[in-house]
Amino acid sequence: MRSQRMYRAEGVIIHRKIYGEADRFLTIFTKHQGKIRVLAKGIRKITSKRAPHLDTLSIVSMIVYAGKSVDIVGECARFGKQFSFSDDLVKVSFSYYVCELVDALTALNIANENQYFMFVRTLQKIERATSRSELYQIVYEFALSLLIALGFLPGSSEVQKETINQFIESIIERRLKTVRLLTSFAN
Repeated sequence: MRSQRMYRAEGVIIHRKIYGEADRFLTIFTKHQGKIRVLAKGIRKITSKRAPHLDTLSIVSMIVYAGKSVDIVGECARFGKQFSFSDDLVKVSFSYYVCELVDALTALNIANENQYFMFVRTLQKIERATSRSELYQIVYEFALSLLIALGFLPGSSEVQKETINQFIESIIERRLKTVRLLTSFAN
């Protein structure tokens, strides 16, 4: 939680989770605050005007109010150029994998602009990719770079493509959910 009562957050929504009857928890990877978790009240109501802006992989700008236990989303809007691969299931799957890596490996409220820009550049590369082999290479390079940047790997070492998911799962001590989705696209 922050000492300010209100702050502006700009970033990419990497995870959403239903809470209660009409609310949703959002995990947002931001440039200035790092990974944050906020509550979007009333977002699941049909009449919600904020709902279209708060989808996974949306780049958003929002006003966040500091609460006692959880911060609350106030005003929000899509920000900048949005990713245009929502109609390509393969690219969306690879993007969700990258989001899961960021969510699982990064700590809350620790800003790192380099990791944020690396994440956004990776999503842009996924958007421009033309083949599945290129997509696999992009996410492998991102996972390796993220592991090095976070200190899980020394800069000189590498993990093979075939074993990087097992290495990450050993760090986070749980299975990655999106790996099954990616392996279904291997054919």
